[in-house]
Formats: sequence, structure tokens, C-alpha cells
Amino acid sequence: FFCGVSFEKWLAERQLLPSDVWEDAREAEAATELWVAKLFWKPSLGDELIGFWDPAHFDKEKFLQQPRASLADLSASSSSGGGGGGDDARERDARRWELRSLL
Repeated sequence: FFCGVSFEKWLAERQLLPSDVWEDAREAEAATELWVAKLFWKPSLGDELIGFWDPAHFDKEKFLQQPRASLADLSASSSSGGGGGGDDARERDARRWELRSLL
């Protein structure tokens, strides 16, 4: 499941193919390992994230154009101190509250 629906349905509702989110052909064919799916980017506005839950607000072209990261990438980046500061729980919580206010 991803954002409350099966990932297969999530992709279909947004007119995406498995190859749009998995770089490895075997991963794309299996379409099961969300840990390495390239789903996340740094949105310019929090309202862009609404499309993850509401397909009517999903911008496929913008999604495909953005450099994206997987959960594995993000985990490696935060644990190695990537981005200069590592993982900051206070920043995550503040961002979560900001995003919730948009819904």
C-alpha cells in the first residue's frame, strides 16, 4: 500500500508506469519494492504533495521532470549527514504540521 491504496492502483490513477519510478528493469517488472522506488522530490510548494493522495491534483509531467529519490536514497542521505545537517526530528515535525495544514 502507498497513500492508502495498492501501489498498482496508485500508479494507474496517476497514469504512471512502473518504469517511471524504478530505474532497475527487474524492480520495475516486479513492481513490489517501494524501498527503491524513486517517488520523492523536494516540492517547491507543499500543495504539490496533495497529488500523492488525490490523483486529481497530481502533475504527472512535473513528477517525471523532477530529480527524485527513493526511501533508500533518503535514508542513506540522512544517516550519512547528507545535506549538511543530517536528520533533524524537529524539522521533520514542523514540515509535517505544515503539510497537514494544507489538507
